[in-house]
Amino acid sequence: MDLPAALRADLATLGAALAEEVDLESPLHALNADLKAAVPSYLGITMTLVTPTHEVGFTILIDAAGKPVTTSLRIPLGNDPDAKTAAKLVVYAGTPGALVDLAADMGYALALGPAALVLDGDLTAPPDTFGLTGLADHAAINQAIGVLIDNGHSPDSALAELRRLACAGILSLPAAAERLLETVIRGRQHE
Repeated sequence: MDLPAALRADLATLGAALAEEVDLESPLHALNADLKAAVPSYLGITMTLVTPTHEVGFTILIDAAGKPVTTSLRIPLGNDPDAKTAAKLVVYAGTPGALVDLAADMGYALALGPAALVLDGDLTAPPDTFGLTGLADHAAINQAIGVLIDNGHSPDSALAELRRLACAGILSLPAAAERLLETVIRGRQHE
């Protein structure tokens, strides 16, 4: 399989979006379309983004009428150890071996060693997730951290406070962020 130019370009666009912490939705949708065209049994992708403040996953799965994931390819995104973000992309397909050629081409195109790409290490896709998910969680966490900074916290103490609120309420970080934002909105309505 020759790595299609569009797939290579969209992967580069996604990498640039990660580096600049800008719009991820457009590059993810473009990459999804390219992978769908390149891999006949393609089922979807999950990207996990790790920032200095939190980790969040973005998933695009196609409705494959219950087809099981039988193969996967994990691709690290960004090799800069000093980067503020790290990410990995997992591609899912329904035909065994369907991602072997893609793995070889990705390794060559991204100048990755053979150990960097992992075939069949992620055979369980997130359940019942169709379309793009994760962006709202990412935005809520960033907004909540911004609210805490506006209230006098440093960026580090804002994240620590959000984590404390999550632990105190036995909530996920995105749920704690949503709760904090709702409290702020209610407070503004009562002013």
